[in-house]
Amino acid sequence: MAKSKRIRLRLRVKPSEIDYSALTWYPDATKLIQDLYGDNWRLFVDLLASTSPRMHVKKNWRIAANLMSAYLNRTDRPDRFGDLLQSLMPTHLINVLRSIRGVPIHGPKVSRFAENLKGNLDAVTIDVWICQAYGIPHKSLTPKLYARLEKRIQTDAYRAHATPAGLQAVIWYAIRRASGLRDRSFASVYREIFCETPSFSFMKD
Repeated sequence: MAKSKRIRLRLRVKPSEIDYSALTWYPDATKLIQDLYGDNWRLFVDLLASTSPRMHVKKNWRIAANLMSAYLNRTDRPDRFGDLLQSLMPTHLINVLRSIRGVPIHGPKVSRFAENLKGNLDAVTIDVWICQAYGIPHKSLTPKLYARLEKRIQTDAYRAHATPAGLQAVIWYAIRRASGLRDRSFASVYREIFCETPSFSFMKD
């Protein structure tokens, strides 16, 4: 049987497309979440990571915020919390329930995303955009290839005296811009939501 061709990891981002301000994407998001949720910030991170697959940044934040509010107020409004759980994608629901039970969430992407937001900037979150930046079909991202790409980004980051999570954020920004889409930070998304709903009705009843 012929061996499958080894995928070459070649970054397809031009220097002119790079915005190094994205190096602080994760620390900025972590500070915002800590300021908003206090002692519950780690639970919010897990809910945010659990509902992140195949989700736009803004919708991801809204879903996690609604879940957090409903969970904290579940004694008064158990119906609302139950309705939100039933509305989730099955793949999201599994990790949301794990988050609520205080059990580590599953999945290489979501678990590393949660780690990054909790301050571990050595782990690397690899999603469809990072795959595109390296010319990898997302469906081809096996655990072995994930490990290879994570190691590549970690090595490049250390050589550049940056954090692996910071370099990943820089690449994520750049490839989205190259594709004609806006770069999105949770800080900017939160400001947009605040302007739309200044009473924070999406966070509390």
